Amino acid sequence: MTRCTASQAGEGITCVGSTATRDGSEVKMNLWPAAHVLRGGDRAQSLTGLDASTLEMELLTATLVPTQTSIDVNKAAHPSCAAALAEAVGCTEDKVFQLNRVFLDGPTREEALFTQDGRLFVQCRLRDRTGGVDVDVVSAAVPALYGCTTEAELKDKLQKGVLEPEKAPVNVRGVLRIEGGTVKKYIALYLAIFLRPPCGRPSASLKLSATS
Repeated sequence: MTRCTASQAGEGITCVGSTATRDGSEVKMNLWPAAHVLRGGDRAQSLTGLDASTLEMELLTATLVPTQTSIDVNKAAHPSCAAALAEAVGCTEDKVFQLNRVFLDGPTREEALFTQDGRLFVQCRLRDRTGGVDVDVVSAAVPALYGCTTEAELKDKLQKGVLEPEKAPVNVRGVLRIEGGTVKKYIALYLAIFLRPPCGRPSASLKLSATS
């Protein structure tokens, strides 16, 4: 048994050979058989009353500076399909691709639609007749994924519980890029397909959303 003599309230003590754990608003101390309690010294300042105004501080985190260039798909694109895109191994520079008549299984949960800082960004499955591939849809292209023209319209549908991804096939453009050693497949542009009646010819694709 270890015996400690009483100390005056507010008196500073130093414990050598002990452990302490917090239990609610109390602190429980376990003293080893050879522990020593040294009386005297300044009273320890509580953390809630600690005055840090006179302390020197050093910034330990760095300011985030984006290193990736913006996505540009307004250039010549390589025609592809879901199966080929799934097997892509990347390249030294951005490679623009286009896939025709594909379906995207967009999520409808709010936490899967927005990043932590509130930006639209969707990870989903792209499908066509050849198979499927996981892709990332950038913010500017997300509304079109749900048949919306603006982010405000998308948020309104989400709030009303009627947000659903488009069920009609679309043409899409994106960029194949290497980031941190990982092959990323970004979808940045939707090209809607409007078909005339059987006696007419298919109309040209219409650009619905631009890159971010």
